[in-house]
Amino acid sequence: MSPVLSKNALLKKAPSTLTVDGQTFARLMQDDGTGAEIYRPHTLQQVTKFGESNWWKMEARLGDKRPQDAASPVRRVGWDGYLTKFIYGYIQEYEFDQVYSEEYLNSTWGSPMENHISPKAGDLYETSGTPKIGLENNRVRIISQTANFDAQNRWIQPINYGYLWEDITNYHRFVANRRYRWKFRQRFDSVNGTLEVWLTEFDIDGVTLLTPTQKIVNYTGNIGYGSGRLAYPQFRVYCSEDGQEPVRMWTQLRSFVQEQFIVPFVTITDTFNEIGILPAEYIMLRAPTGTQTVTMADGKITIASGTSGGTSPRFARPITNAKANGTTQYQATIIYQSAVNGQSNLTVRITRDATHNFTTLIPYSLNGGAAGTAQGLNSGAPGSTAVLLFTVPTGSAAPHLHFEGTASLNRSIAIDNIEIIEL
Repeated sequence: MSPVLSKNALLKKAPSTLTVDGQTFARLMQDDGTGAEIYRPHTLQQVTKFGESNWWKMEARLGDKRPQDAASPVRRVGWDGYLTKFIYGYIQEYEFDQVYSEEYLNSTWGSPMENHISPKAGDLYETSGTPKIGLENNRVRIISQTANFDAQNRWIQPINYGYLWEDITNYHRFVANRRYRWKFRQRFDSVNGTLEVWLTEFDIDGVTLLTPTQKIVNYTGNIGYGSGRLAYPQFRVYCSEDGQEPVRMWTQLRSFVQEQFIVPFVTITDTFNEIGILPAEYIMLRAPTGTQTVTMADGKITIASGTSGGTSPRFARPITNAKANGTTQYQATIIYQSAVNGQSNLTVRITRDATHNFTTLIPYSLNGGAAGTAQGLNSGAPGSTAVLLFTVPTGSAAPHLHFEGTASLNRSIAIDNIEIIEL
């Protein structure tokens, strides 16, 4: 008599791990009924769908749950990305396709994709992540979450939910067996986080376009819970046990990209409209003595000398957010005028830091001329312009725009405006 094969016997096992573009996932295991972990092949299989071989079929039957869910009416199968956690503050961009069964869409609740958040030492709760795709009684939502913390910054209560997008109000009802393409671009930051989500809909043949790609979420604000709680992606049939069986989803993991977030360069514009010695952004490196003076009035910084005695001033302006890559070009434009004697008495430099150490000068080109290390501003009538073009060497500290007066007799120069931009 031929042996009787179980309905799982011919299923090919999924590998224990899967890596896509450097993002590594672990296969979820199931409870064997005693609290031990086993793998049931029907829960996760690589299949061909729409003529494409890189699809993963996830199927949850009653009882397919993790050991920690033994006492809860939930089921959970699929891929878990905890082996490669996202870098906090970086930009993650990833794209995936999903097809949902009628049973999954009709679940009381479900979560086919979420960014799970790892707990921090001392946390009293481990919460699910944000952002996530949520299913609820045939509604699809993009969900953001916040948590409650105690005075020691520990999780102490379950999470609070907020909806960034909902198909019943912003789209139309999702339909079982159609192909949905998701693209997420996110940055975890508890203050300046970002989340962008795009969605494309195809018919049940997986090819016919029904709804062109549209951006459905454009959010800025709190994403995640700080650098001590790192996120990682999960793609799963994770839902309530409502008596419907089986619950299926097909997922194609298309691409993952993680890149460092570069703060955009903010144009510096100083107009010197206040009255005082120097604006708060400036650093006085060497105060003038004797007849040398630095004053700010009438919308100008004026550097003056009455005689040749005393010490000439040095002051600097940090150039914030400049990229230290040796290639990005910056332009500093200085509007100035000679106030006394028609002669220059101000030298300008770009340095790697605030020390005014001449060995750490950044070469630049003044007014389109040859690259140099220090240049005197030419005497000039009101509205005279000096233009410095420069790059910041790789690995350099924040560059500074440095000025130094002279101790020469009866010379004075005034700066009306300084603007520094990225080209």
